[in-house]
Amino acid sequence: LPWALVHIYAYLLRALLADKLGLERVLAQAAGTSWTDEEPPSHILPSDGSWKSDLPSSSVVASSVVLRCAAFTDGPCKEMYRTSVGDQGKGFTTISRQDAAHFIAEAMVKDWAKWENKVVSIAY
Repeated sequence: LPWALVHIYAYLLRALLADKLGLERVLAQAAGTSWTDEEPPSHILPSDGSWKSDLPSSSVVASSVVLRCAAFTDGPCKEMYRTSVGDQGKGFTTISRQDAAHFIAEAMVKDWAKWENKVVSIAY
């Protein structure tokens, strides 16, 4: 995408993606892992932390992987993509649904220990 559009999309999609940030925050709490990203907006999760009392005890989730895919396309499976851990995929633009599925089935599940409890971004 052109540089100007990337920033416009980031601004316009921020509100639409806030619920996903909230979901990741709840998952981190349930897994007992540290949270280093910004806190979700208070209309998603109350900023006073009261939402935590509605969850089971920490560590109820043994392990997880958060997969942040770039914008999906309907393209073919190329089996050639980039992954990045922890940086929210800065600069990533697209990934086909088939390649995202390939990564889950052939990389993430088969080598769970490598990806366990990480936030992984994937794109071309």
